[in-house]
Amino acid sequence: MPPQKIPPPPNPFAVCEHPCPDERYFRDEGLNASTIKATVASLSPLSVVPAKGRAYRNQQRRDTPALVVGRAAHAFILEGEKVYTARFAVMPDVDRRTKAGKSMLAAWLLDNENKTGITVDQDFQVRGMAAAVRRCAAARRLLVNGLAERAIFWSDLGTGLPCKARLDYITEDGTLVDLKTCQDATESGFTRSVALFRYHIQASFYMRAYREFHGGDSPPFRFVAVEKIPPYSVGVCDLDEDTLAAADDIVGVAMRLWARGDEAPSDFGEYTVALRPYQNHLALMEDA
Repeated sequence: MPPQKIPPPPNPFAVCEHPCPDERYFRDEGLNASTIKATVASLSPLSVVPAKGRAYRNQQRRDTPALVVGRAAHAFILEGEKVYTARFAVMPDVDRRTKAGKSMLAAWLLDNENKTGITVDQDFQVRGMAAAVRRCAAARRLLVNGLAERAIFWSDLGTGLPCKARLDYITEDGTLVDLKTCQDATESGFTRSVALFRYHIQASFYMRAYREFHGGDSPPFRFVAVEKIPPYSVGVCDLDEDTLAAADDIVGVAMRLWARGDEAPSDFGEYTVALRPYQNHLALMEDA
């Protein structure tokens, strides 16, 4: 009888905080999934450039309307309307050039100084996405009786790097759920998003964070993807084993290079571009 596999123990240098306020999380200098993703210049062939991650981490990022809507949707869908209205408030639609408009806006700011302002249209959009997720049976089953926005901080035992991750949602049975707002939640559309935005790398890093604190093997991981325009269609996505294995390799490479202070060249030399047939208008003309 083969020896029974013993699950890995938790990392003694890992801590979990729930709830974890934004200012606490972003103040921490740990390496996170967004920075890891930024180091990946190319997936095929794989090109990991730590200098890109360092540049990303040093950037001052603007709070764009899309980012605000994304955060608001996360609050409403994962933590509920009460949390959403505690963090976000609809701004008055006034003419800011007039005395009356300025006065109304000043009064609103005074009443909502600790909240993020959103427009009426953004509020409608967020509520539409939340309602759509509730209507989707597969998504609804995942997002009940779990924990939202749980932060894990740890020191990586292999590299010594301080790391952090804030997990969107953990179900009662330990499944990690990540909410994504997107343009296309179909299988083909979200597959493109996974490759373009390196979502599989993020999934691998979050699974790593969970293992660091809880020990044991990797937990199940699922995406809930909700489209940002009506009718706010929803898809629930799993990643296959090969995709997750590849992502785990990428995370490992990126962390080792980062720990070494590796500054690989950030230019890519000379090359020839060959479009695939479906991208070439001449091929399309031949079929016409």
